[in-house]
Amino acid sequence: MNLLNQKVLNQSIQLVAFDNPFPPDYGGAIDVFFQLKTLSEFGVKVDLHLFVYGNRKDYSGLFPLCNEVFFYQRDMSVKAAFSSKPFIVKSRKNKELLENLKKNPNPVLFQGLHCCAFLDHPDLKNHLKIVRTHNIEHDYYEGLQKSSDSFFKKIYFNRESRKLRKFEPVLKHTDLIFAITEKDGKHFEQYAETIWIPPFSQSFKKVEKTEEYILFHGNLSVEENINALVLLTENVFKHIDTPVVVAGKTEEGKLRNILQDVKNVTLIENPSKEKMEELITKARCHILYTEQNTGVKLKLIHAIQTSGHIVLNRDMLFDDSFSDEVELASSWDSIIKLLKNCFYAETVKPRPRLRQLFDNWKNAEKMLETIFKTEVKN
Repeated sequence: MNLLNQKVLNQSIQLVAFDNPFPPDYGGAIDVFFQLKTLSEFGVKVDLHLFVYGNRKDYSGLFPLCNEVFFYQRDMSVKAAFSSKPFIVKSRKNKELLENLKKNPNPVLFQGLHCCAFLDHPDLKNHLKIVRTHNIEHDYYEGLQKSSDSFFKKIYFNRESRKLRKFEPVLKHTDLIFAITEKDGKHFEQYAETIWIPPFSQSFKKVEKTEEYILFHGNLSVEENINALVLLTENVFKHIDTPVVVAGKTEEGKLRNILQDVKNVTLIENPSKEKMEELITKARCHILYTEQNTGVKLKLIHAIQTSGHIVLNRDMLFDDSFSDEVELASSWDSIIKLLKNCFYAETVKPRPRLRQLFDNWKNAEKMLETIFKTEVKN
């Protein structure tokens, strides 16, 4: 057992999650779940506080990792939606959460600005408070507004973006910020000591021999990913002959009209965890595209661990210093050219720095070392 393990063994923290992180099947849940899993592997006792809403009712994967699990209902009322506070914050302002946090003297790790309704509350002034930021939220919601085709959603995203910009200075009441990208970290350091901790994620096995298909995957119920799929289909997939697999979580049948006339594309809706892992690890090429340059996309982290080529646009790459480890495209024509070249290339660009960056164990070490040497602000 190393010195850090000895120091944190039997230490405890409180972790406040914006959603049930199990199963880890979308970006935010993946980061929270594998944080939780890695902290547990270090011997840290975690009291998990999470919000219950929607259809995420399976908690079986959480209990083995936690000392205790607390559940809270989100306030999804119209009153919460029209509050001066951001809806993602106001809907999680649950007094029972505050009562439970203040009874326990251990450090509190808030996941996202979503969970920071009580960050400046006097009852928590003697607690060590840490915020894990997942985005610069007002930029993220501004991006959602631009990409949405719905008039009413555009209004909501615009209002939420403005509220989040106004609410963000609450972060001056935290003792530490764990930013998800280096760029975000430079933004948040105006409020508190800020450390860059890249996203936690599932580990994927490398396979020796890839299979002959290009993979586009992700949560295909999210507008950002649907828009990316539409653009790639029109500008890339219809202009190549190589097999393309599109896979991800989606409403049954929703994407078929987008892909119905594209004969080289196979759509796999709602694949099992095992099937998705197989598709990711065996892909010859990964095509990644976004027009929203916020945070780190988990699909990129997944691709980094595999033996396949990675073709992406500049907005998908969170840091230009890693551009030599991927195939970076600047136009639709360059995406087509890179995909064709990579599909038949025998060797893949090595990516040692990217692989090291997303090492759960090393990132948990950095997180824990920082937490247990930080003092509460006066």
